[in-house]
Order: sequence, then structure tokens, then C-alpha cells
Amino acid sequence: MKQNNCCFDKIFVTHSHKDHYAGAYDLVMLMKELNLPLPRILKKLTKDFCDLRRIIEHPELEKYLWNIDEGDTF
Repeated sequence: MKQNNCCFDKIFVTHSHKDHYAGAYDLVMLMKELNLPLPRILKKLTKDFCDLRRIIEHPELEKYLWNIDEGDTF
């Protein structure tokens, strides 16, 4: 991002693996550091163990998460 001077407004998380959630948050923090508009993290949020665990591990993620539902279009 720094080298190519690029940014984006949405991050689509397809599943709850640790590297996806944490990686999405890392990108948000990098954009914040670069003074860029912060993206939304889009994910179908469920109360399954993985989603809850990721939010507990990274509570600061919650303010960037945007719930999506089946049938939503972008």
C-alpha cells in the first residue's frame, strides 16, 4: 500500500480463520497510520465459536465490522 499509493473502502472476509480477521485489522490500522479513509470489514457475522473467538482476541475489530447477509450485493 505504501509503495503503490493505493487504498480501498471494503475488506470482504470470507471465513473466520485467524489470519483473515487479524489480517483485515492490520490493513485497517495501516490505512489509519497512512491517514487514509478507513474501510469497512464485511462479513456474515454469526455467533459461532470462530467469530466470537476472533472478536474476543481482537476486540478493536468490532467497530470496523459490518454484517452482511445472504443476498446482499456490492
